[in-house]
Order: sequence, then structure tokens, then C-alpha cells
Amino acid sequence: MALVGRGLDKLIEDRPNRKFSPGTAVGVSIQLINALRALHGIGFLHRDIKPANSTIGRPEDGELRVVYLLDFGMARKFTREDVSSELNQQLQFQSSFHYLAGNAAPPTPRIKLSWITALRSHLRSHQP
Repeated sequence: MALVGRGLDKLIEDRPNRKFSPGTAVGVSIQLINALRALHGIGFLHRDIKPANSTIGRPEDGELRVVYLLDFGMARKFTREDVSSELNQQLQFQSSFHYLAGNAAPPTPRIKLSWITALRSHLRSHQP
């Protein structure tokens, strides 16, 4: 029994021109931003945002327009002290290089796109 619907990565692959419509992309982005805001509000950082870690709800539950954020295996609890002290330190990198913001880790050829750039890329029908 599936608890959630299909992943955003699979939905994008099945779309004509491999992209969401602008309205869908904006709606998905707003829901993911709200999910991240809620997660940050309870003191956690996800640290692995990418389409494969997002899914829609199940069709039988009428949740095809609801987006869920998944895979909290790399999530980390933080406190206010963590934010001020660790942002100024060199931390061991942990994330998916493909969707990493360029300033989030030491420069490397594997770091290509941030989430926003990936979304823009999907809108323009290029795969990141």
C-alpha cells in the first residue's frame, strides 16, 4: 500500500517537454516553501531538497494537488547558537551536489544548480 503518490521527479519526466506549466511550478514551489518554513519553525534543516524528495498525495485520497516533502535522513536539528557559530565555520559537506546552491559548499565542478535554478530549468524544459 502506497502512503504517498508519485514523486515530483517522475511527474516531471512524464510531462510534455519534461516541464511543469508555470502555474503548476509556482504552486509546487509555494507548497515546498511553506513546508520548509514549518520545518525550520520547529528547529530542523532538511539539507537535501530536490524533486526526488518531494511527492504528491494519493489520488484515492483526493490529494493530487498536495505536495509533501520527504526523506529527512540528512535533516539536522539546530538552535540559535548553531546558526550564529556554525555559519562562520567550515562544516563537512552533506547534500545532493546536483541541486546544491553554489555558495553552500566549497566550489567543485559537481555543484551545478540551486533549487531555484533547477525549477527555472524545468520551466524552460531543460533537465538540470
